[in-house]
Amino acid sequence: SLYVGNVILLVLNLPMVGMWIKLLEIPRPLLYGGILVFATLGAYGLRNSWFDLALLYIVGLIGFLMRRYDASEIEPKWVERWEAEALYRASEDPADPRPRFYALDMFSYPSGDRHMGHAAAYSGGDAVARFAAMRGHNVLHPVGWDAFGLPAENAAIKRGIHPKEWTYANIDQQARSFRRMGMSFDWTRRLNTSDPEYYRWTQWLFLRLFERGLAYRKNAPVNWCPKDQTVLANEQVINGACERCGTPAVRRD
Repeated sequence: SLYVGNVILLVLNLPMVGMWIKLLEIPRPLLYGGILVFATLGAYGLRNSWFDLALLYIVGLIGFLMRRYDASEIEPKWVERWEAEALYRASEDPADPRPRFYALDMFSYPSGDRHMGHAAAYSGGDAVARFAAMRGHNVLHPVGWDAFGLPAENAAIKRGIHPKEWTYANIDQQARSFRRMGMSFDWTRRLNTSDPEYYRWTQWLFLRLFERGLAYRKNAPVNWCPKDQTVLANEQVINGACERCGTPAVRRD
């Protein structure tokens, strides 16, 4: 019969059907339903070349829309496209008519790779920067790392490596993770507080404050970690101990 003949025709074209299944990830129930409709209409003489083409197009389109979202396949493609087009690069052109918008996130501490806490903390700033860009602003959204600090030294001592090596390796890894997340940073404005080109200006600013009496020494009671040999903020003392190493904190002037 024509019905059986159409099914046989489809079977003979299984290599092409398999290709579409692979490319479009067509769900099997949809595929089997399409084959059944295709064969049934052919059996009743309701098919022609244009109808066949339209039916295959519709089945393929539905399959494409229903395919599984594969983040590892889709997102890197667009991250690469955004960087190639410099989509998030701020313009310094004085003739640029767009109103300027400065979006600054806190600088991350390079203690290791990213985790869900970083995703939660930085996705809000990313949304603000994107919203401003979508409203037509010239957005400056830099990225940086708070790379100075005794914890980096302690971590390096624990691992037997130089603090600079440990810190910059973590910064590079975090930068790769940020890029993989598709964050809207302007990567031409990348800052590390441990770079001499950066801290020369914080030192310059401190000297100006010191010269005007706005920076001074004064005795005051502080929380002290005997192991880390550093002052702890009240928030860094958990149940009377240093939050980093667990050593009991002491009060001293």
